[in-house]
Amino acid sequence: MPRRRNTPSPSRVGGLICLAVGAVLLLAGLAVAAFFPPLLAKDAARLAAVPALTGRQLADTPAGRDALVEGVISSDQPLLFRDFVAYQREEREYTDDNRKPWQPRERRLPPLTLLTADGAITFVNADYPLGNEAAAWSAPADPLARIEVRYTGFRRGDAVVAIGRSEAGGLRVSALSAGTRAALLQAQAEASDVARALGLGLSAAGAVTALVGALLLRPPMRAA
Repeated sequence: MPRRRNTPSPSRVGGLICLAVGAVLLLAGLAVAAFFPPLLAKDAARLAAVPALTGRQLADTPAGRDALVEGVISSDQPLLFRDFVAYQREEREYTDDNRKPWQPRERRLPPLTLLTADGAITFVNADYPLGNEAAAWSAPADPLARIEVRYTGFRRGDAVVAIGRSEAGGLRVSALSAGTRAALLQAQAEASDVARALGLGLSAAGAVTALVGALLLRPPMRAA
């Protein structure tokens, strides 16, 4: 007589799945909560430590020093496209029910002139990394090619924060973002809080899921 196969019960299968998923969520949440908030706090501390300089102060600073400049983009800055003086163009394909990720297609990031409280500063380099841009514009979608196009960048008069190193003739920019230094620091603090909350939330969800799995794996109680 053939031996009967010992098939796991549905509750046992469900319990094992819940335990596995719960363990993954718990570990992922702990990793997020432990790794990202300190990393963001370190970036914020580095940003806070960089001296904020005006145009005159930057001119008096020896070359090769870390520097941060808050200012507005000069009204004399040449226009490149519509009202953008610096921009990047991205495209993405789409269907009726799906959109692919944005792909960079063009970057025009020339040296900019910023106006500060006591003078102007000029970027000595082009094609600098962008943080959060101040402006965005989307071209009308092409229904035949199924392509969307958007432009993001900066305009005359936008308030920006430029981070880089002092150099003869101006600032070698390593990052350019819209807004102010205080706003950037606030955004980093909020991002740290969000990362911590997300990590703790994942951990809690994982713990609850694992608990459900453990309950499903408990042997049934026998009647007295």
